Amino acid sequence: MARALDLHSRGHEFESHILHNYRFDKNKIKIMETVTLVAISVITTLCLGSIVYLLYSVRSLQNKIKTLKTMLSLREKEDENLYRVIDASEKETNQRITEDFGAFERDVEKRFDKSYRTMYEFRDWASEQINRLIEKDQIVNK
Repeated sequence: MARALDLHSRGHEFESHILHNYRFDKNKIKIMETVTLVAISVITTLCLGSIVYLLYSVRSLQNKIKTLKTMLSLREKEDENLYRVIDASEKETNQRITEDFGAFERDVEKRFDKSYRTMYEFRDWASEQINRLIEKDQIVNK
């Protein structure tokens, strides 16, 4: 009987040990579940934060691209206006140069005509003087 009692008390010890291990394992599992949930929560929070940051960055880039497109459009309009002003100024300058050149040509022609006329007038006058001298000389020699 002592042996039976000894086996019985050992069985009780064995059952107690199994029960203790079961409770210990159950606590370990709960702790592991809690740690896993915390880790998943942290990872999810980090992922959501990253997604929000990426969305903000994309939105910011879209706004910058929109601003750059607007600035480029304004720059192109300014360039077109500048080219238009330069073309108008160039046409005006060309017109003034053409008018000045025309006036210069007319002035040269007038002066040339005057010089030319003066030269012919001088020739005619000189010819008359020579002819008179020749006539006088002929009269005197006769």
